[in-house]
Amino acid sequence: QDSATLCIIDGDRVSVTSPLGKVTAHAKVTNAMPEGVVFMTFHFSETPTNILVSAENLDPVSKTPPLKFTKVKVTKIN
Repeated sequence: QDSATLCIIDGDRVSVTSPLGKVTAHAKVTNAMPEGVVFMTFHFSETPTNILVSAENLDPVSKTPPLKFTKVKVTKIN
């Protein structure tokens, strides 16, 4: 539903922006994610997802960065 609202189809280049940074990536549109949720891999340098999150705001218990709850804005690159 989100991809349709944003006029994004599978393979489109998109910009993903958080308060801390911005990356570009190719969209993979599936029904696997619930509406309002974006998933990005953080294992590969081709998509440096980690610049979208803060290592300063670590979870107090696990000491991991907020990889699962960072707010982002996705826009199609024309």
